[in-house]
Amino acid sequence: MTIYEFGDMLVDPQKYPWGYFNMFMSYPLEYDGNNDYTNIGNIPVSSGDFTIEIRIQFLAYDNGFFLSNGTGEHDNRIFCNIRDNKKVRFFIRGGGLSGSGDIESTNEMDLNTWYDIVFRRSGGSIWLYVDQILENNRSGLTTQSVDGGRDWYIGARQDGSGPCNCRISRLTIWSELKDIEDTFLPVQGGEPNLMAHYPHTEGAGSVLGDASPNRMHGDIVGATWLSAT
Repeated sequence: MTIYEFGDMLVDPQKYPWGYFNMFMSYPLEYDGNNDYTNIGNIPVSSGDFTIEIRIQFLAYDNGFFLSNGTGEHDNRIFCNIRDNKKVRFFIRGGGLSGSGDIESTNEMDLNTWYDIVFRRSGGSIWLYVDQILENNRSGLTTQSVDGGRDWYIGARQDGSGPCNCRISRLTIWSELKDIEDTFLPVQGGEPNLMAHYPHTEGAGSVLGDASPNRMHGDIVGATWLSAT
């Protein structure tokens, strides 16, 4: 078995098959804000703790949803979007309105600027971070499942509506509450509680590879690969 060395890291290509030889280089996917999205399947974060990491560049303040697993008609869902007030929103809706949580960033997001955004939940508390700085949090919510049995979409809501004009170069989902200083670190693919990891190392094709053991590879619809960052 060949093990490749990157600085202080040893990388096994059998554990990291998607672009392991180029793991520090990502190729952003651009979503046009009209009808582009990537379907990454049903990732079962359910009612437990979770952490979502997403590296994103906004191209318009269009109220677009850059990550979701539902529509406006669904309970038990997560919405992440950029609002027309230039702020990022993280929204969880449980069964009915009970347990809903809605927080947005304190600061406005600039266009054409890369941001590392983290959404976290533990019990009845939620947090929103931008570039490892806490922007907002809320507690006292009713713990609800956010599974709902529906697929997750990048770049739009679960039915393809509410598209977001943006570029995304990394998405990682954990079924645990990660310390903020432990987010956006290199991922080899076998870490505990890793639900999905999309390092965007392909640069071409219609599949967005998941480097986690779950292999929740995404189906890309319309989004365009850009040059490596």
